[in-house]
Amino acid sequence: MKELTKFSIEVRESTLKRLRAVPIGSEDWRVDKDSMSFADIAQHIIDCDLALIESFHTKNIGSNLGKAHSALTDKYNALKDLIEKLEETKNKRAVFIEGLNQNDLSEIVSTDRKEGEQQLTMELLILTMLDHETHHRGQLSVYLKMIGK
Repeated sequence: MKELTKFSIEVRESTLKRLRAVPIGSEDWRVDKDSMSFADIAQHIIDCDLALIESFHTKNIGSNLGKAHSALTDKYNALKDLIEKLEETKNKRAVFIEGLNQNDLSEIVSTDRKEGEQQLTMELLILTMLDHETHHRGQLSVYLKMIGK
């Protein structure tokens, strides 16, 4: 579990690096009105972390589609607050993964995906969620380039 936990932390640190590069005032920037903003992406990743941890107990992880305008950015430090929450969920996710054993990784979790319900082992679900965050990390990198950062 140590290697998986370490990888989980490294993925998050890389995501946080990009979010910390977002200029103040740009947290709600988006490619178009229907796309997620920097803040929306951060909120989506937080929601995914919490859903992952909860899925171990419920044996189901619902559809957790990222949505435009889902993050509350009406206050001055909105992105800073989301970054702090991402730090918290990074640690919660790491403790969760570290606490799993081989039997836990073999547990089956149902997922509600666009393709329909699927059955995944907890191990595959964790890897899928880390890959998912990597996808959004790439999105953040593109967004930063688009705004000249």
